[in-house]
Amino acid sequence: MRKVVIMLCYVVTILAIAHILQNFQGIKNTTAPSSHKSNSIGFNYVINEEHLCEDKHGVGVVLLVVVFLGANDIYEREFIRNTWGAIAKSHPKIRLFFILGSTFESSNTTQALQSESLQFHDIIQCDFEDQYKKLVNKSFAAFRWTVHYCDRVKYVLKIDSDMRIDLSSLLTVLEKPDIPDKLLCGDTVYRAPLVNRNKKHRFYVSKEEYPQLRYPDFCQGAAYIIPRRIVGRFASSRIPENLFPLDDNYFTGILRKELNEELHKGFLSYRHHHDKTETRLKNGRYIMNVTSRGHEIKKLRKIALKKTIVQGKQM
Repeated sequence: MRKVVIMLCYVVTILAIAHILQNFQGIKNTTAPSSHKSNSIGFNYVINEEHLCEDKHGVGVVLLVVVFLGANDIYEREFIRNTWGAIAKSHPKIRLFFILGSTFESSNTTQALQSESLQFHDIIQCDFEDQYKKLVNKSFAAFRWTVHYCDRVKYVLKIDSDMRIDLSSLLTVLEKPDIPDKLLCGDTVYRAPLVNRNKKHRFYVSKEEYPQLRYPDFCQGAAYIIPRRIVGRFASSRIPENLFPLDDNYFTGILRKELNEELHKGFLSYRHHHDKTETRLKNGRYIMNVTSRGHEIKKLRKIALKKTIVQGKQM
C-alpha cells in the first residue's frame, strides 16, 4: 500500500511539473516580437518602429499603408515621402511604412539605412535577404507586425512602390458604413488563371511549390485593401513548407481560399484619366485613384545619377 501511495505522489508531481512547463511555454510563445528579437517564424525586426501607430489624437488609426521596397531603393522611398505618401506624416488616421529585407553587400548601405530610419521613422526591416523569392516572407512580416504594433487599425493597404494613390480620398471611402468586410481588390481580379510553368518566365512556379493546374481567383497586386480581421487571419497562418514565390497569388488567392474568405472587386483605378480624383460610387464600386508613377521614379533616379557623376561619387 505504501508503494502505491509513493507511486501516486510521484505521478502527480510529474504531471504538475509538466503543466507548469506547458504554461511557461505558452507565455513565451505569445510574446510580441521587438527589435533584434526573433519571432515565431524565425526572422528578426532589425529596424523597428514600435510606436508608429500610437493614437496621439484619440481618433483611431483607420488606414495603414504598407509599401514593399528593397533596402537599396532610397529614391523610391524619397519620391513617395515627397508626393502621395506625405499625408501620412500629418494625418492622424493614416500611417505608412516601408517593409524591407536586408542586403549583405555593403556595411555602407546598412549605415545609410539606419540614418534614414532615424530621420523619417517609417522603415521596418527584417533580417532575411531582400529578394524576389522572399516576398511571401515579407508579407508575413508586415502582417505580423501589424497585429503586434498596430492592432486597432481598421484597414491595411498593400501597394506597389511604382503606384500613386490619393490617400485622402481613399480614407473617405473606407469610413463609409457600407464597405464590405472582405478583401478589397482593385479593378482587376484574375479568375482561376493557369499556373506558369515556363522556367524562363518571371512568374514561374514549379509543381513542388504549387501542384495545382490553376490558381484560385486573386487580386492584381498593384494595390488592394485588407480589413484588420483578415490581416489577423493571414498573420496567424503558417508559412508554406515550399515557400511560394508570388505573394499576391498566395495571400489573396491560395491562403484566402483556404481560410474561406471572399474577394470583392470594390475599386476602380484611374490609370490614365488623372483629372478624375473625386471619390464616388459607380456601378456598385468605389473609385480609388491609383496611377502608375514608375516613369517619375526613373526620372528621379536619372537626376540623382547625374549629380553623383558631377560630384565624382559612386552609387
